[in-house]
Amino acid sequence: MRVLVTEYILSTFQPSHSYLDLLSEGYAMAITIAKALQREDVEVFLTLSSEGLRIAWDKQISLNRDEYFSWLKESKRIFDWILVIAPPLELIKISRIANEKLLGPSPQLVEIFSNKYLTYVALKKCGIDVPPTVLIRDKRINVDDLKELNPPFIVKPTLMAGSECVYNVKDRNRLLDYIHKAMECDPQGEAIVQEYIDGVHGSISAIYTKDRCLLYSLNLQLIIFDGDRLKFVGGILPIRSKGEVSKVRTIVEKLLTCYPALKGYIGLDVVWNEEKMYVVEVNPRPTTSVIGIAKIYPKFGEVLLSSVLYSRVDSVHEFLGDIVEGYAYYVLLNRYVSIHKNEELIHIEPSPRRIITGISHSNTTVSKRVKELLTSYAIVYDFSRLLQ
Repeated sequence: MRVLVTEYILSTFQPSHSYLDLLSEGYAMAITIAKALQREDVEVFLTLSSEGLRIAWDKQISLNRDEYFSWLKESKRIFDWILVIAPPLELIKISRIANEKLLGPSPQLVEIFSNKYLTYVALKKCGIDVPPTVLIRDKRINVDDLKELNPPFIVKPTLMAGSECVYNVKDRNRLLDYIHKAMECDPQGEAIVQEYIDGVHGSISAIYTKDRCLLYSLNLQLIIFDGDRLKFVGGILPIRSKGEVSKVRTIVEKLLTCYPALKGYIGLDVVWNEEKMYVVEVNPRPTTSVIGIAKIYPKFGEVLLSSVLYSRVDSVHEFLGDIVEGYAYYVLLNRYVSIHKNEELIHIEPSPRRIITGISHSNTTVSKRVKELLTSYAIVYDFSRLLQ
């Protein structure tokens, strides 16, 4: 079997690339998935920019940025499956090209869940809790038009990856300034404004196949306030708190009820408190959490393949916390640090960002190590208590 793993930033990189900060994350996800699939006797190919990037992988396809999309159209026939990681707008385009060979959700679902406002509408119809949200299409909007929302606010582009151009706004009088900033970041010039949900930031990783979920995990996100911005700096998984895991299962099942044709990996960003768990975004592609999942769960590649090879399906609704021991962690740093024996450093030049990933068998040691790595940051909540 031949599988193409194509990560857009890694494949189209140029020295002046606007996504430079995301290069290491893109590489880490792509190489993690490639290694997981290779362990299942799959012939895995990686696309790589010809602009000076170097990686240790024997089946590389070197591409010029200008030929990337045309090459995909011409070459998709030689692969059995194509797994795509890309920012929203590019993900939509590549998914349409890969079409029936997508190792992931259909192009139609990719289009819905890549747009933050369409995602809000879809999840609300599914009965999944979402923050109150307003779509902004016109810069001439009056702040009085947003009276239905209560501060503080989260302002973000509708079609951007990660925490790029995501702002936390406490003052209603400054809201318009940040809406304009977010709209300028967005490829379509749109933004959404959401009520900020006070609680713990995390994500759900789920792998679906026809009419069932094969694997799901609740992952803690390490979030800091960087001035007026929310910034993601890593994660710990799996979180095993029974109350939260029950809420996760409900969300996973509701999404499947609404979209029974879901297949492949889906990532959902969530915020939870004592009352509810809210879904704030959906990523219809692998997310950074795969770095930790594959680290602690050697069968990750097998489950991923099972999502499209239905004959291999032999499990239903398995919670990662029930089938592994301990915790995996991954921390994003813009500085050099010494790593421990149980850790791995993932880095690609010329990105300034390094990713440290490891496994710990106790909640005490994982908490201690992550705090050591993030010593210069103030996480927005005390994550130690969540690992009890």
